[in-house]
Amino acid sequence: MNYLRGLSVTALATGLTFCLGFANQALLARLLGTEGRGHLALVATSVLLGGLLFGEWLSRGNAYHAGRQPQRVGSIWKNTTWYCLALLAGTVGITVIVAGTSLVPWGWPFTPVQLTLATALITVLVAQRGYNAILLGSDRLAPYALIPLLFITCYLVFNALALSWLEFGLTTVLIAWLAAATLAMSVAAAFAASPGAVVGGLLRSTSCVGGRGAVSATLIFLLFRSDIYLVEHFLDAPALGVYAIAIVLAEMIQRGPNVAGAVLLPKVLRGADDDHATSLVVGRWTLLFSLLVAGMVIVAGRPLIYWCFGDDYIGAYGPLVWMLPGLVAAGFASILNTKLAGQGYPPVTLWGPAVALTVNVALNLVLIPRAGLIGAAQATSVAYILWALIVTIAYQRHTGSGWRQLLPG
Repeated sequence: MNYLRGLSVTALATGLTFCLGFANQALLARLLGTEGRGHLALVATSVLLGGLLFGEWLSRGNAYHAGRQPQRVGSIWKNTTWYCLALLAGTVGITVIVAGTSLVPWGWPFTPVQLTLATALITVLVAQRGYNAILLGSDRLAPYALIPLLFITCYLVFNALALSWLEFGLTTVLIAWLAAATLAMSVAAAFAASPGAVVGGLLRSTSCVGGRGAVSATLIFLLFRSDIYLVEHFLDAPALGVYAIAIVLAEMIQRGPNVAGAVLLPKVLRGADDDHATSLVVGRWTLLFSLLVAGMVIVAGRPLIYWCFGDDYIGAYGPLVWMLPGLVAAGFASILNTKLAGQGYPPVTLWGPAVALTVNVALNLVLIPRAGLIGAAQATSVAYILWALIVTIAYQRHTGSGWRQLLPG
């Protein structure tokens, strides 16, 4: 599938996913309240971080091998299945044991049932991303784009059903999330399935290939999400619930660049961007797109938050606006980082986000006690811009591109 066709299919599915996801977030925010939404932000961030730690190497390695060695897709699928079954048995078993002891950090307001559900979610997330990575590496972008749409549709429907039939709370939301993720994972597994045998050497190779990408992705995730823990530490759960809406909207803004990067990656892996022409064009258009969206947020963000999430969350507008400069820069840099990732994750893809993350945490420690949510957003924006500069300079050196080639106009 050529880049424009793949982008159009993925963008359409992502647009629908965006709308349904926005509706789901509005539903959760109104029903859980600021405190419950803050608790959900902690759980969701921990689940996503667990998915990165346990499975990002698998996802990255699967995409690489499926793109470079399509004849081994069956073995990649079988390795993914057995690894995820072993991970599920191990993590849930340990969680059940720990949940019945005093080892659980009950400073966190979560029950053993919620902890077990979150652990199961980590494994399902690892499996879904592992199977979806096979589709991405194989350049099967239609099913790759439709799996997230299936997930968010089911998640929204299950939350609506739970609202009608059950007592709505964090446990109910986690059950709905797990059910939707399991269904999406099963469909992804069916689409990616191919005959093959378990090959231990291939799994080790997947670990080696995906390892650096996993470290890079985890550092970037922490760069974007570490302030969740710091806001909860310095402020409280209701304040985190408000800040979580700014984070949700920021991540939705980042969806556009993420889609463009996802479509670009298999082209880079297959050598279709060896002249750097595609990545340069995609980077320019992504920057223009991000600037346009930022302008729309400044104009319409406050009434949008009020209408969709309610008056309790209007405080998310200020932090969101302070995040915009960093989001624009990070969206542009994510395209260039995709190009570098497809070239084997040079060292800058590891130390770049590590430096930015360190700056982010340091600034948050200073600014949150002094300026609250605005301080957290300012720290985050500065860190995003720093990471974008590092990646852009690295891309220039790798491709020999000048600033005039990188920027629109």
